[in-house]
Amino acid sequence: MPGTRFPPHLAGNLILESGGDGLGSFGPRRCLSGRYFPYRTDMSVLPGGRRHPLPLQPQRPDRRTFLPPRGRSSLLYGPPMAEPPFTTAVFSGAGLSCRRGGRLVLSDVSFRVAAGEALVLRGPNGSGKTTLLRLMAGLARAVAGRLTWNGADIAEDLPVHGARLGFASHLDAVKPAQSVRENLQFWAELRNAPASSVDAAISAYALDRLAELPGRVLSAGQRHRVALARLLVSGAQLWLLDEPVNTLDDAAQLALKTALQSHLQRGGLVVLASHGETLLPGAASLTLDPARMNGRAAA
Repeated sequence: MPGTRFPPHLAGNLILESGGDGLGSFGPRRCLSGRYFPYRTDMSVLPGGRRHPLPLQPQRPDRRTFLPPRGRSSLLYGPPMAEPPFTTAVFSGAGLSCRRGGRLVLSDVSFRVAAGEALVLRGPNGSGKTTLLRLMAGLARAVAGRLTWNGADIAEDLPVHGARLGFASHLDAVKPAQSVRENLQFWAELRNAPASSVDAAISAYALDRLAELPGRVLSAGQRHRVALARLLVSGAQLWLLDEPVNTLDDAAQLALKTALQSHLQRGGLVVLASHGETLLPGAASLTLDPARMNGRAAA
């Protein structure tokens, strides 16, 4: 929706390219305000040579666009990723602390996850699992500590970090007016994924009979399956998932477990928040303690 705020540090990666119609392009310099437009946008020239984005009618993506749909907590953004197997990588955090609403929700948290490994975040509601995932995605800022990818601080180039990850949060980011297939095709075209990846993702989560239905008629569980299927077409090496089994039936949980195992076998990295479900037996875990956080905050 025009005028919606977006994290300023990601704004330079939100690009619209005009399709050779001579109307110019919506490039990074026009994105410094942190605003984005979810539909096709072309440019008109105003007096004085200034360019102004003109939102047109919504239409199927026929050009590359680095714009997330509604539900910005489910993000897959940036240029196309390399095909699996992935390169060797180590994602780590050291001494992370974060405040929300003046309250310290994370204090001195550290972790390390390498290619082919998974990390499960555990803890009760309010312990900071979602906050830590948002820090990992570059959607929140730490007041202390640092996050690194292969030793380089991700804060040095957040759009590059964003290009390597997919974040599936509680917001499913499914466009209600588009069919299941069109939702997945949007992300496949965004990441320059082969058309076959859409069919594979639909089959993986048993969405075949729902493929031509619009998102608005889907149940919560079905929409969540679409959101998880989107990870399969993203090409992202780092998957961040916030309580991914919510609203999923047994069959969908099995499909998710299969997808996670396959991703790890290709050298992917997985960090997921969980309330005790055993999706990845043997995975490392990080338990967050809200009592300890609040005690430090009070001090």
